[in-house]
Amino acid sequence: MLFVAPDLDRRELDVLDQVEELKTNLRHQLAEPRRWVGSLRRVSLARAIQGSNSIEGYEAGLDDAMDIAAGEEPLDD
Repeated sequence: MLFVAPDLDRRELDVLDQVEELKTNLRHQLAEPRRWVGSLRRVSLARAIQGSNSIEGYEAGLDDAMDIAAGEEPLDD
C-alpha cells in the first residue's frame, strides 16, 4: 500500500456524523429523480427521432418514430 490513512480524532468523527445526519435529513431533496416513462416523454423522443431522420433525408411517420422510441420495430408500409 502506498499510503496509510491516518486515524481520525473525535472532532473529525463528529463532523462525519454531522454529514451523515444531513444526508439523512436531505435524502428526499438529494434523491435521483426517477425516470418518467409517460407518453409526453415518448412523443418528445419520437419527434426528436423524426427530426433527426428528416435532416438525414429519411422521412419517418410519427407512428414509426414512436415504435422506435419504444424499442420496437417500425411497421412496414
